[in-house]
Amino acid sequence: MVGIAVIISIILSVSLLTNPARFSSRSHQNRTTDMHNDNNTHNELDLYAPTQLIETTSTGQQNLVTSPTTNLIGEVLRQLRQEHFSAVKQISTNNQKQYQAILHKPNTMSLNYTNPISTDKVAKLLRYQDLNGLGQVSRLVVPIDEPHELYLLADENQTVYRVSLATKQATNFKKFLQHGVTKNRVEVKFMNRKPWLFFPNPVIMNDYAFMLQEQSQSSYLNRVIGNATNANVKHRQGKTTYSSPDQELTFDHNDNVTYNNYRPTKRIVRQEDALNAAYQNAIQLGIPLDNTKFDSYVAKDHTVVYRLFIEGFPLFSDDQLGTYTYRYINQNSEQYQFSLRDFQIPIPTDDSKTTLPNTSDVLATLQQRGLSHQQLQGMTLGYQVVTSKADSLVVTLQPTWFVKYDNQWVNYQVAGLNNNNGKE
Repeated sequence: MVGIAVIISIILSVSLLTNPARFSSRSHQNRTTDMHNDNNTHNELDLYAPTQLIETTSTGQQNLVTSPTTNLIGEVLRQLRQEHFSAVKQISTNNQKQYQAILHKPNTMSLNYTNPISTDKVAKLLRYQDLNGLGQVSRLVVPIDEPHELYLLADENQTVYRVSLATKQATNFKKFLQHGVTKNRVEVKFMNRKPWLFFPNPVIMNDYAFMLQEQSQSSYLNRVIGNATNANVKHRQGKTTYSSPDQELTFDHNDNVTYNNYRPTKRIVRQEDALNAAYQNAIQLGIPLDNTKFDSYVAKDHTVVYRLFIEGFPLFSDDQLGTYTYRYINQNSEQYQFSLRDFQIPIPTDDSKTTLPNTSDVLATLQQRGLSHQQLQGMTLGYQVVTSKADSLVVTLQPTWFVKYDNQWVNYQVAGLNNNNGKE
């Protein structure tokens, strides 16, 4: 596996070094075109789609369903958009028993978000405007056989909305969930007063390796500052900052980019405003959003994070690689953080896989380090980005568990090890 990756890396690196413009300019031309065509609508729908699909069988068994070749959630939403909805009704709130009954309803699929999202976005996903203004939801529960209704669930206050279908076109997802998919047994349990996904068995995940493409600093300078010769330039501690009266663009030695706009054109008041600003400005800046999904939102400073997902699993990096972050700061500035590098070419890994411990074993490991489950804000399987020492444009994606505490995602293998992190 390593030999093949190194050979391909050398070939591709030589090609990029001998003629970098040929590879980069074609990509930039395509992105520039996308900024002005109808693909933006499709891209936004995909960006704000759920990230995880849980199947509950007729016997009540629950499985996480993934596919290396098919966008399962995209296909479910595509079929649902062909339906016609007739009514939406709140059927319960602050009722954990009712909430659990819907979460475990037999013969359904649950399409889950990593963070509650405005129903205004779900209204666009389903093309049903009556969903606007209902607040934020965490899950869509869809019957597998001939759905005549679906449910929107909000984890924060355990509210359930029922959406009725008017046409009853008898969409059937059963065959769709039986071919070319991977199923891992899961159990949805309440912990810290919210639903958590437990894996009762060890989990096998695919390994990946990628070639990266590196965009030039000048491409962003031209879009943001315009004529760079008119900008003030400062070099400090491995960072270079270009500034004009209302803007500031900083690059560091790890290809991380921070853009500050001190004259935002729109005021951000609610999540929907922040989501719209994050997306529209990413398009204007030309930031590549392929395979990224809405990952999280923090209301305090209207922070929106998009993250790369592989087969429905999030990617985490020590740098900005694979993430794009938008912040609306003190009502007078916007900040954008992203990377000059993005994922381009998969490298063969000889179908290698990694086996990870089950949820209970991970929680036990954390408990031994003094990190109790009450301190956890989240827990997920994902991919850790590891950069090749031989070539910075080659990375491997290592499957592992991640836990969130103190508002930070951390690889579980190091969580709680440094200075008793996580202890109160």
